[in-house]
Amino acid sequence: MEELSMIGGTRIMSIQDYVYFRIYKYYEKKKDIPVMTGIYFVFVVQYCVIFFFASVFNLLTGGWFSSENMSKELFWVLFLGLAIFLFAINLIRYLNPRIRSEIERKYKATRLNKTIKLWQIFTIPIWIIAITFVMILLLGNPPL
Repeated sequence: MEELSMIGGTRIMSIQDYVYFRIYKYYEKKKDIPVMTGIYFVFVVQYCVIFFFASVFNLLTGGWFSSENMSKELFWVLFLGLAIFLFAINLIRYLNPRIRSEIERKYKATRLNKTIKLWQIFTIPIWIIAITFVMILLLGNPPL
């Protein structure tokens, strides 16, 4: 994965950028709002990852995020606040034409495009959610 060197910070950001690039290119060929579709998909993947880590945290702390320990209002404030924050960060990053052209230049000719199939990228959220639910079923309490 040496091809996932960094644009703007971390290796995580590079993986996110690569996922965005592949979704963007797919919808660009279909002439179907590629920038926003890429942003939506990255956002969904981010939220699935957060759901996974929140579930792990909940299992490790004995249900700190459970309905017994947290009010519904606090849960929704945290949930929506985080959603708005992540979506805004993604908008700022991927609506920037300079960053989009950097990402395209970086990943256009990479061998990862032949190695990683598009269907594999589309299944990332499904796999994260599935692994999270299996973990919850095997290890204990549901996260909410």
